[in-house]
Amino acid sequence: MIVLGSIFVLLTGVVMLFFPQFIYEVTESWKSYSAGKPSRLYIISIRFGGVCCLLVGIAGIISVFIL
Repeated sequence: MIVLGSIFVLLTGVVMLFFPQFIYEVTESWKSYSAGKPSRLYIISIRFGGVCCLLVGIAGIISVFIL
């Protein structure tokens, strides 16, 4: 079960890291009629979150094999 959760977090991190515009479209653009492009800070914060998710996913998978 931990492996499946880790894979889900890992895939979420990949999407956040490489496709931050998609994350913006899904989570933020629907909130406003005049939604334009996301700010540079938003893109950076989503990518940072993606890196964190990648690291947590990798750690989860590794922990299954170590413990």
